[in-house]
Amino acid sequence: MDKKNVTGLVLASVCYFLLAKFGMLMFAIQPSNITLLWLPSGISLIMCLQWGVRSFPFIVAASFLANYAGMHTQEAGSYVYLLVAACIDGFSGVLSATLLKRFLPNGLVKTQHLFPFVAWVCLASPLITSLMLTANLLIGHYISLADAPGFVGMLILADSLGILLVYPVYAAMQVSSEPMTMIQKKWLTGAAIVLPVLLFFSTLGPDWLTFFMLPTLVILSFSVGIFWTVLMSSLSMVLTVAGTAQKLGPFVGASDQESRFGLMAFAFSSALTILGIALQNRQLKMAEFGQERWKSEAETDVMTGLFNRRAFFPLLNRMHQQAIVSQSTYAVAVIDLDNFKQINDRFGHAVGDEVLVSLAHVLVHHCRAGDIAARLGGDEFAMLIPLGSGKDALSLLQRVRSEILETKAVVGVNDEVAFDVSIGVALFESAAESENDLLRRADKALYKAKTTGRGRVVLADAYQ
Repeated sequence: MDKKNVTGLVLASVCYFLLAKFGMLMFAIQPSNITLLWLPSGISLIMCLQWGVRSFPFIVAASFLANYAGMHTQEAGSYVYLLVAACIDGFSGVLSATLLKRFLPNGLVKTQHLFPFVAWVCLASPLITSLMLTANLLIGHYISLADAPGFVGMLILADSLGILLVYPVYAAMQVSSEPMTMIQKKWLTGAAIVLPVLLFFSTLGPDWLTFFMLPTLVILSFSVGIFWTVLMSSLSMVLTVAGTAQKLGPFVGASDQESRFGLMAFAFSSALTILGIALQNRQLKMAEFGQERWKSEAETDVMTGLFNRRAFFPLLNRMHQQAIVSQSTYAVAVIDLDNFKQINDRFGHAVGDEVLVSLAHVLVHHCRAGDIAARLGGDEFAMLIPLGSGKDALSLLQRVRSEILETKAVVGVNDEVAFDVSIGVALFESAAESENDLLRRADKALYKAKTTGRGRVVLADAYQ
């Protein structure tokens, strides 16, 4: 095992120990090392997912040290029961990780994964290890036989909730990479203020304020990414459990058992609901992103990054209709490289591709807000230019050609290739003219530029 893995395991073990002691301090019931919420169950799962069975001795050591004060007595066998309990904790992490890999090999990433995650990882694994731990405590006379059934239930809830509050944060961290926007930061800041305020004031009197945490978290799930949503949800549930353990909040009932099960039911169902909504929102965003990406790829020329022929004609139609409605004008420019075949024949297609890319960069550089540049195919390009007069279009296209004359495509290490273009441009002048008629006039102007010396910008004849 390399040094990096050992360091990671040691740090994770320290985290396990600290969370265990925190739980014993804030959520402890009798015996004093048993808690309402066992967050280390989530840590042990993550450790076993990250490092496999190599985590087992580290979990056992951390559990042994954390449980020492609660289980060690003057009796000679107490060390045995303590060690057995620590080994059960280690086995819990291995079992949870094994079940997660078996039923969810890709992790918790979809809402469809919630049922197997809850059934196998959050319930089946804690059930098995809770029965083992209860048997160990019975044999060691830490609890009575009459208390055993309720004790098993509490252990299952504490372990399953620990997994549900910790693992989703880890899983979300693995898939969250996008930086937060300013609006998302404001939503997160607002939630970070509102949630503690609701918890605080619910302990002073109006217990019903606690239940407003759920809609607050739901709103947050629609506003920020899955990582921050599940993190805020987990922290809120931890604080709610801590408040109840200190006899504060709406879940303090007539009996301890009533308080515990009411609290755990609320925390488990709330955390699961928020997790499900966050996963669903992420799925929708991923589907939307995939659709937009597919559309972008379908409408983008791979080589130059400009719109392709498929995208150009709908854009031309839209600009034409807008010009008719707003009684404005626009220009269509058709741009063709001069002597492009000779460039390919002399220098090769790789250099020809470099020339096409260089031309595309010039067009993009001169595109103003509203202008559109596209590659129609081969060495033929086009621009859509909304404008106020024909002079504007000619001035823009002259600047484009001037920069093209100064642009060189690199050949090898030291050589460069100069190139020029011919441009035909037609102005929209009458609503009676279709966009296809306008494009044909631009093509005729391009042909005229080609046949009268090349390297020219030619304005099409007026529409008749």
